[in-house]
Amino acid sequence: GASVSFDGSWAAAGAPGDAADGANQSGDVSIFRADALGLWSHVQALTPPKLTDVGFGASVALVGDTLLVACEFSLAGAAINGAVYAYRRAANDTWELEAEFDDVAPAPLSLAYADLALEEGRAYIGAPRQPTGTFVQPRYGCVFVWERAPSGTWTHVDTLQPEEPDTSMRFGSRIDLAGDRLVVASTGSAN
Repeated sequence: GASVSFDGSWAAAGAPGDAADGANQSGDVSIFRADALGLWSHVQALTPPKLTDVGFGASVALVGDTLLVACEFSLAGAAINGAVYAYRRAANDTWELEAEFDDVAPAPLSLAYADLALEEGRAYIGAPRQPTGTFVQPRYGCVFVWERAPSGTWTHVDTLQPEEPDTSMRFGSRIDLAGDRLVVASTGSAN
């Protein structure tokens, strides 16, 4: 797989180039679970929720009973964007689609190649192609912050942007949590 995340006895491996359901490079995510002896078994395969998704599983983040999955490209109307989905582990230990984070990044390609970080009840979505302010080139990027209510509803609560958007490009290309700190990488420079 191109991406992997695990927490306790659960693991998720994204394979964005796989031909899931016969669709070329639509991708998939394999879910594994370890038994009491530490032996891992494949227990479920997640496929893209939409037929227009390509590169499903490009990035995954798993914490507790929540799994985030990024899709490199997704067709939304006439626009091409990326997509990020939240899955929740049900009582019967199957993973079910809970939410799609698609309404916060309307700019074309803003969620393409999104990176993910997750902590209990909070999702961080790196959007390296999201325009900052008005639409100008190059795109500077941002990190969208979402919180999950006990009811299962996800709400966009913050957008993190580079401090100096004129010198930083593709902010949010890589993100990671280190304790109580979110580390955000920028892969280029506008200069």
